[in-house]
Amino acid sequence: MPKNRTIPFGYFMKNGEITTNTKEVYAVVTIFDEYLKGKSLLEIAKLMETEKIRYSEYSDYWNKNMVKRIIENEKYLGNDTYPQIIAENIFKQANEKRVRKATRLNLISDDLQELRNRTYCFECGHRFSRIGGNSKYEHWDCRNPDCYRLEYRLTDQMLIGAVLNVLNSAIANPSLLESGGEICAYAPTEEIVRKQNEINQMTDSPQVDFDRVKAEIFRLAEMKYDCCTYNESPQKTEELRNLLENNKQLNILDIGLFKACVSRIWISHFCTIEVELINGVRIKNITEKVKTSRVKTMSTAPNVTIIPAKVQTAESRSKYHQLRVAAYCRVSTAQEEQQNSYQVQIAYYTDLINRKKEWTLAGIFADEGISGTQTKKRTEFNRTIRMCRNKKIDLIITKSISRFSRNTVDCLQYIRQLKELGIGVIFEKENINTLTMTSEFMIALYGSFAQAESESISKNILWGKEKAYREGKVNFQYKHLLGYKKGADGKPEIVPDEAETVKLIYKLFLDGYSMKGIKNVLESKKLLTSMGNKIWNESFIRSILKNEKYVGDALLQKTYTLDCITHKVVKNYGERPMYLVTDHHDPIIDRDTYNRVQQELARRSSKRKISDKTKTEQGKYSSKYALTELLVCGKCGTPYRRTTWTSRGKKLIVWRCISRLEHGKRYCPDSPTIKEEQLHKAIVRAINNYYYCGNDVEKILKANISNVLECHGQEEIAAIEKRLKEIDKARSDLIRLIATGGCDEDKLDSEFEKLYEEEQSLSERLAMLKSKSQTSAETQAKLDKIMGLIDNEKFELETFDNVLIRKLIECVKVLSKTEILVIFKGGYEVREEIE
Repeated sequence: MPKNRTIPFGYFMKNGEITTNTKEVYAVVTIFDEYLKGKSLLEIAKLMETEKIRYSEYSDYWNKNMVKRIIENEKYLGNDTYPQIIAENIFKQANEKRVRKATRLNLISDDLQELRNRTYCFECGHRFSRIGGNSKYEHWDCRNPDCYRLEYRLTDQMLIGAVLNVLNSAIANPSLLESGGEICAYAPTEEIVRKQNEINQMTDSPQVDFDRVKAEIFRLAEMKYDCCTYNESPQKTEELRNLLENNKQLNILDIGLFKACVSRIWISHFCTIEVELINGVRIKNITEKVKTSRVKTMSTAPNVTIIPAKVQTAESRSKYHQLRVAAYCRVSTAQEEQQNSYQVQIAYYTDLINRKKEWTLAGIFADEGISGTQTKKRTEFNRTIRMCRNKKIDLIITKSISRFSRNTVDCLQYIRQLKELGIGVIFEKENINTLTMTSEFMIALYGSFAQAESESISKNILWGKEKAYREGKVNFQYKHLLGYKKGADGKPEIVPDEAETVKLIYKLFLDGYSMKGIKNVLESKKLLTSMGNKIWNESFIRSILKNEKYVGDALLQKTYTLDCITHKVVKNYGERPMYLVTDHHDPIIDRDTYNRVQQELARRSSKRKISDKTKTEQGKYSSKYALTELLVCGKCGTPYRRTTWTSRGKKLIVWRCISRLEHGKRYCPDSPTIKEEQLHKAIVRAINNYYYCGNDVEKILKANISNVLECHGQEEIAAIEKRLKEIDKARSDLIRLIATGGCDEDKLDSEFEKLYEEEQSLSERLAMLKSKSQTSAETQAKLDKIMGLIDNEKFELETFDNVLIRKLIECVKVLSKTEILVIFKGGYEVREEIE
């Protein structure tokens, strides 16, 4: 290998200055002249060796790179250090010719190496190779010997031009760089949700196995970590924007910019070139096909070679191998008629594909009883698409567009994805092949028809449901309804054991139990849910308390479907009408109990905070101590709180004003602290004193019971009697008008008829109400029995009972350290001293 020169060829050092070498100057001039005459670099190198011109003092060996460096060297134009050897116009002509001859884009072999390192086969994924060295017959092809060869010769200029076009497109239109997506995404699977529910059930159980719970939590964390994905596309997109925003349109490929922006180059068998950027976005370089018809074509520059585009069809591969054809079938319902259609489709396509020699069966994919408006639940359709992406299917055949999809957006989206993969879809009914069609208009049109048909069917179904609602027809989901089963006549039938469970839930709730407290009681009694589970859920208990079906009613259209495309079901907050069917079936809970439960639910959910330290305005119901909601300060009106004092290992439970606890004496300086034991005794005495006032209580109870049993409907009776008097007066006025000749009798016949009909209806109603209002012998016996119980009952409470306290007492006010005021429900007040 000859030693590199330190001073350019044609010059040498003399007396400390650089001057020209006559023989070498002759060689430089000869090189430029011969190159402009058309000789190649290699021919000029051989000429220099023939004339015995030494490139250096160590060797007379020449190669084309030495000649190339001489032609490129600008020092021959002369400067302050080097004398001029070549005229400027000759130097310019020679270098312009060199650029045109080597490559129009000014690439060198190192740059081509960078392109080769990033170029891959779209079909098999193997690397591409550049074949032919530096000859003019170079071409690119896949390294995989089993892969099919390219349809035509792919040259350096075509590849580099495609990359340059893509980069210029990205510079001109930055929106092409958008990749979408979030930096971090988390999508829990069904296993994760199931595991989370299992952990919640274990922690809610009375006896918790902490070691097992700990192990399950670690397992859940591992499962959630596996579901987390990190997407760096947004950062890469921003990096691309910064790289390209200051660049103008490129005439020469900047290899540094190429390395920074391009991740891979994908080349298909049809020489379709896609450039994949570092953010994962792929941009396809598209070459327009020039039509050689009567239509006048656009003129091209002399240095532009047009390569006609080849239509990309699955059939074009048949010359290499059999097409792997898959058939897709679908029926939307499981009815017997469509079952026959389903089987016929499968048999037909199996026979069709097997009869064609150029086809081989890739599989029959069939979805049974599934709607085509969305692809979420169409497992076979999704499996077909996955196999297409894995290059296991070349062609899909189906009956019609409506079988493929009834959603226009999904239909076009999947057809485009398959078309990018070189996979066509044949719709037999419409006679459309997606790879040979010239426009998506017909696909969009037929897809719109299929979607419109689904929307029409959906509207008919909704109309039928609304008609059933208006007629009071109710469908029960017995699987989730505790206490009922479907009877022999098709109507709900009460299940005695389950009904007792429902009654217990309502009773416990009215006794002051919280949802968690009710759950613990049910699980301790080993009662089963409607699904047969031993573990109860608080939300399920709440739904039982809110369910109007337990009182014999049915509220219809509590939820509705937004549209037939998404099938999303949302709760009805008044957007659609609801229908209440009363007394539809036998109730488990009486209406009075149900109404009291709804009032208690509303009261608990509407509680507001009582402490300033609470961050939200929403309060929380406490079922542990009845006095938490009943005991208030008589000075400032603030509720009391149960507090434990500890001194020298001894504990003392007291009740203190919350305002005093949080703000000291600032707002409530005189509120006393009450010991719990003394407070309980005082309240028990107050209840006993309340019942000792036997005469007053007895009178109140008897009066209320008599009103309930005897005076029901008195207000309606009075209203009907008043209206009957008004009708009689109106009839008299009409008769007086006819007698005076003010109006013709025939014209008032209709008015007389209306008054008569209304009078008859009201008279019947009045007679019925009066018969009900009379106390029968049976009713009187009940009344006497109740009065006897009141007379003989001795009301006396011995211990403090939270359930009874909630039922009897409305409020307890702390007046002082030695006195409280107990206000019973109904307004009766009793003052009691605290000992």
